[in-house]
Amino acid sequence: MDENLFYEIPVEALDSDLLWVVQTSETTAGNSYAGMPVTDRVVRWELRNINVRYILRWRLEKKNPESAISEPIKPTVWYVAREVPQKWKNYVKAGIEDWAPAFAAAGFTNAIIGKYAPDPREDPDWDVEDARISSIRWLPSDIENAFGAQVHDPRTGEILSADVRMYHNVQKLVRDWYFVQASPNDARAQTLPLPDELEGELIRFVVAPEVGYSLGFPNNMKASSSYTIPGVDSTQQTEDLGSNAAYTPTKLFGDLREGIFRELAVAPADIDLYRRNLQRAYVELLSSYLKASAVNSDLPAYARSELEAIRELIRKTDVSRSRSVVQIHLEELQVRIQQVLDPRAPLNP
Repeated sequence: MDENLFYEIPVEALDSDLLWVVQTSETTAGNSYAGMPVTDRVVRWELRNINVRYILRWRLEKKNPESAISEPIKPTVWYVAREVPQKWKNYVKAGIEDWAPAFAAAGFTNAIIGKYAPDPREDPDWDVEDARISSIRWLPSDIENAFGAQVHDPRTGEILSADVRMYHNVQKLVRDWYFVQASPNDARAQTLPLPDELEGELIRFVVAPEVGYSLGFPNNMKASSSYTIPGVDSTQQTEDLGSNAAYTPTKLFGDLREGIFRELAVAPADIDLYRRNLQRAYVELLSSYLKASAVNSDLPAYARSELEAIRELIRKTDVSRSRSVVQIHLEELQVRIQQVLDPRAPLNP
């Protein structure tokens, strides 16, 4: 069998000045496509071991090519589907139109437009499943997610239509995210349920990046290069760049010490078996951090400082009226810490 097979197929639907060579590999399961100009109205199919990838993008052409800013000949129109709850529709539409500044920077105005699906009485033929319609769907499901996808011409990468599918339980996902991450700075998130205004903004926060995927953009994996890896690991950089409510390593270790050794704040100190095991495990964990490489991390230094702080806390605690098992336990912790911090020193708890 000849390595390369050729088939000539007339395709009247294609533009007269641009036809395509479709290339597919015999060694892969999928097809790859490459476009090239030719002089006659024929598509040539050629089996080869060549992979070609096209950038996915919408066809946006200026009405006024000479203008720095122009409306497109055909804008991208997105419909907020009928099933989206009424109270969230404005936020979904806003998430679509959050992309307008990006298109303006590229020289387009009114390039992306959000619309509400027409009332069935106004347009009974309108159908969100129409392949020509781009939409934001709202699907009942316990899945806490959303996704954006598009239908594109494999010969050119031109996106023909797109849809964002939002599972309604994504509300729980963003609620939990915001409650955990932002409630120290936002009083609105300190009680549940969140107010509708805040929940709506979180839904908008979901819609905007999903529309971005449907516009042909992948995840922005380059964002992490804003800071170097050593910089990201630097606790000093974290404290310098963090807000006043940032949970710094110093605060984290202090809170852990206060919680794990809370019995030492009450006289006489009484620690049950489960809490003694927890305290031993915490000291062992900190001790293991001392063995980690300190080349690109401050963790060993923090662990050493925390062990010293725990030892000092135990020394200052009056256990004269505590049960003997508690006294023995705290003495043993001091010995363990001393052996880790200075193995050559005499064992004097």
